[in-house]
Amino acid sequence: MQAIILAAGRGSRMGEFTKDIPKPLIQIGGKTIMEHILDALHACGIFDVIVVVGYKGSIIEDTIGSRYKNCMLTYIFNKDFKKSDNLYSLWLAHKYVTSNGMIFLNGDTIFHESILRHLIEDSCKDGLIASVSAGEEKNPIVIHEDRGRIVEIGHSISLEVNGVASGLYKLSQETSASYFKEAEKVFANGPQKGGFVIPIQRLASSIHFQAIRSEDRRWININTPSDRERACGIIAEIIT
Repeated sequence: MQAIILAAGRGSRMGEFTKDIPKPLIQIGGKTIMEHILDALHACGIFDVIVVVGYKGSIIEDTIGSRYKNCMLTYIFNKDFKKSDNLYSLWLAHKYVTSNGMIFLNGDTIFHESILRHLIEDSCKDGLIASVSAGEEKNPIVIHEDRGRIVEIGHSISLEVNGVASGLYKLSQETSASYFKEAEKVFANGPQKGGFVIPIQRLASSIHFQAIRSEDRRWININTPSDRERACGIIAEIIT
């Protein structure tokens, strides 16, 4: 199974923190966000890692390199990162998902390895970690699920919100193929903005996407300087 880390964005809400470096290289607790992610992947036995970079992407490649512990990293450059979003970055990696499906996540999320292990070891083929509530997360991806099956997903949904996506997703090889076909339709006229939940929403009626419930709140998406400050305050709890 491949892990795909989406790390192409500008991270403009981080202000001065991303003036000279991309967001995944921001230091939290003595390590970069990217290193924290790779530590969790390594601990869970996922060593085939695709990193889609864009804004100052060469700095990520130069800093992290092609190997981190036992993880072998392949870099893909999203030259259209200014006019696209994480769905396009993920679609660029479709040729690399060749067996056993994929785990995918943004390169600005720090999480305890047990949350990722929960996702990997769950018996469902296709799913995401669903947190009980949004907590302090700003503009979260919210879901409505019925008996575990995701019915609706996005930043704004029409049904009653009953969960929050923590940012960790798993798709089987078969579903990955269907996912990328839906993504390709979005880009029929070239790269454009759009989040990676769009194909999940479009396929939700035909494919069972499982909401894997987790009470574990040891995760944080780092989108703003205040998020970074909070992450620095709780990093010891997250990585313990």
